[in-house]
Parts: sequence; structure tokens; C-alpha cells
Amino acid sequence: MIIEKKEKDSLTSIFASNTIRRVNCFFTWNDPEYRLFMQYLFLALEPIRYKKGTRIIKELEEVGVINFISDGEIHVGFEINKQEIYTMRFKKFSINGAFDVTYKQRSQFLFKAGSNCKGFFIRKQAWHNLLDESESQISKNLKQKILIDYLWNFRSKIVSQKNKVIGQYKGRSDFQNLLVVDSREETFCFDIMYKTFDPDYSPGDTIILNEPDKLDQVEKEAGK
Repeated sequence: MIIEKKEKDSLTSIFASNTIRRVNCFFTWNDPEYRLFMQYLFLALEPIRYKKGTRIIKELEEVGVINFISDGEIHVGFEINKQEIYTMRFKKFSINGAFDVTYKQRSQFLFKAGSNCKGFFIRKQAWHNLLDESESQISKNLKQKILIDYLWNFRSKIVSQKNKVIGQYKGRSDFQNLLVVDSREETFCFDIMYKTFDPDYSPGDTIILNEPDKLDQVEKEAGK
């Protein structure tokens, strides 16, 4: 498979020195482990195209691939009373499915091609094989990066938009009931966050949530 330079540069930017950090510095192409990781990634990628209007990921769907869209527009939203509502748009290079595939979760949102799109994808098993075979620090830091981007740059925004729309529906006299996928509780997000940054953490462990020093440590690590 041939990857054009523009697409290769876009893919590289995600995993390059400004996204994967090691102790006191960043990984670069001069690092053998990092270079090997990128080589395996390129080998595992497969081309993909979506026609405008294609549903890429549905709510509660088990996501089987991570898509790297190099050209096109992706719309993200949710469904209320069987009506699809899209409130976020990603243009140029975008990724979908990274969190759900990495953490083996079902999608909480809708992803649709807002235009004709093309790019590459990596299958779920190939992605986990890559993470398992990679140098431990690269794999650990990449998982943290994916989690942070999802929770702070994506999930928080779309959940806020979803709650606003739900509030609008509740204020209407012509709607008595709402059929909607309930967004996960914040405790669910804490469980994943602490498990990612603290190997000793167990889901539902309230002790960690009551330890301000440990919480500060996790949030400081997340902010790196």
C-alpha cells in the first residue's frame, strides 16, 4: 500500500514528538522504538472511503476500527427520539474510534461522513497487537494521550451540547417522553482515567477519589 506524503505527514503528526512524551522529553524519529512503532503502524493501515451521508459509527455500536480521515468532513452527534442530531464537525484530518477501540468500549455517539471522505483505518486486533508489542513507554503514553483527548477535548463538549438539546426537549409541551442513550456517568470516566494513570487502581475504588494528593498527581500527569 502506498501512502502519499501529505497523508503520511498527517498521520505522523498524531504520533510525533508533540504527542508522545517520554521522561523529560519527547520521542522522535531518532528513537529506534518509536521508529519501529511507526513502521508497524503504516504496515497495518488499510485504505478506506466513505460516501457523503454514510453512518460510520452508531450509538452503542462495538467499534472495530480506528479511522484516520485524511480528506473530508466528519459530523458527530447523538440521537434523541430516533432523530439524529449532529453538533460537531471535524474537517481535514480527523480520527474516530480511537478511544472506543483502545479501551474496548461501545460508542456513545454517532459519526457520519459529512462529505465524501477518504483515509486509512487500522483494525481493532491489529491496533492492540501494535500497542502490546510496542515499547512500554510509547504504549502507555499513547493510551494516556487518547484518553485525555477524548475526555477533555471531545466528550465534555458533545455531552454539554447533548444536555442542552435534552433541556430544550424537556421544555416543550408536545414531548412527554425522551428516547435517548444516556451518557456514561462521570464516575465511569474517573474509573478509566485512574486505571490508565494508576495501575493499582480498581474500578469503583472510592479511596482514590478521596485522596486529593493522588488526584492532583493524576491530573498533573494528564496535563503533561
